[in-house]
Amino acid sequence: MPKEDKEVLYTEVYGNKVALPQYYDADGEPVAISTDNPLPVSIQGGADGKSAYDIAVDNGFEGTEEEWLESLRGPQGPAGADGADGTNGSDGTDGVSVVDATSDGTNITFELSNGQTIEVPWPSQEPDTEE
Repeated sequence: MPKEDKEVLYTEVYGNKVALPQYYDADGEPVAISTDNPLPVSIQGGADGKSAYDIAVDNGFEGTEEEWLESLRGPQGPAGADGADGTNGSDGTDGVSVVDATSDGTNITFELSNGQTIEVPWPSQEPDTEE
């Protein structure tokens, strides 16, 4: 059963705990996700922070951004081993990934690379004390 923790909603998808953000309206009230209101319509972002290069300079790096980028590149490593031989089914030939996710406000539908779909109910916004 989903539970609410601060500003995150939790639910379980295939045995894994999944977190979704809690959205608020302009008055600071929680937005209930439903068929009538499937997703919030506006998200406000914060101010841009420093780049990694700017932080490196602040911490003593001397040089241009291009020099800093080059300093991140290490030597070529050895070639990796060949993939699994398939004896344990892990050669990757039949792996499946999520290619799209949509919602009707009641369910989240995941479209998989093998053409299948999985529907997961939206998590409740009611707190639950059970783990």
